[in-house]
Amino acid sequence: KTDLTGMRRLQDLAERLAPDIFHLHLSSPIESIPALVAARLGGVKSVITTEHAPAWFPLEKPYSRAAKRAATRMIDAVIALCRVDAAFLAGTFDVPVELITIIPNGVPLFARLPSRDEARKVLGFPGNAHPLVGYAGALELKKGVSDLLAGAAKAELPGIAVALAGEGTLAPQLRQESGALPFPVFLPGYLPEVGDFLAALDIFALVSHGESMPLALLEAMHAGLPILASRVGGIPEIIEDGVTG
Repeated sequence: KTDLTGMRRLQDLAERLAPDIFHLHLSSPIESIPALVAARLGGVKSVITTEHAPAWFPLEKPYSRAAKRAATRMIDAVIALCRVDAAFLAGTFDVPVELITIIPNGVPLFARLPSRDEARKVLGFPGNAHPLVGYAGALELKKGVSDLLAGAAKAELPGIAVALAGEGTLAPQLRQESGALPFPVFLPGYLPEVGDFLAALDIFALVSHGESMPLALLEAMHAGLPILASRVGGIPEIIEDGVTG
């Protein structure tokens, strides 16, 4: 909350609970400063932030960048997901390196993955599609989903199909454009069980324009899929080119 009533309520909550750690995100630093001030006024001992994607801007505006720098001066510890993010925070927002700890993302273990045929039957994908290249995540321009379709069209691989699981502003456009492509494109929408989707694939592709430590990529690796990924953000820290993807 950025209003005084919300700040006062948060301060009262901090005073009442007396937490040892107050955790928040600084993706919207202007909105975060009132929460930081309220926590400090409430006597919180330590304030920690996790930076999930510090290189994604709306932080291009000078006042937003200034707010980010101001907010980080009220932080006791910063968690970055990868080395490149840690360097970015230190170089761009002057976060002291001694405050930054790198804790890579992790994903839950899949209890059981169905067979490829079983997974395709459940999802309605044809059993003879090969290779079936898939992506799971937001259907947005920054995720490179349009680039993935363009690359698949240029590849001219016989039998290829592409499955894009997720939702986003590009979904209507992708549905419209997929009809003109020389291969099937499946858009099943949001899938609560990503393991079933991954089990149906032959290859997982993540060709984002920028990333930090993408959970979808880790899940695909855990599922044992061959990986095709763009060399951005923290991806090179988990993918060794030609060895693990």
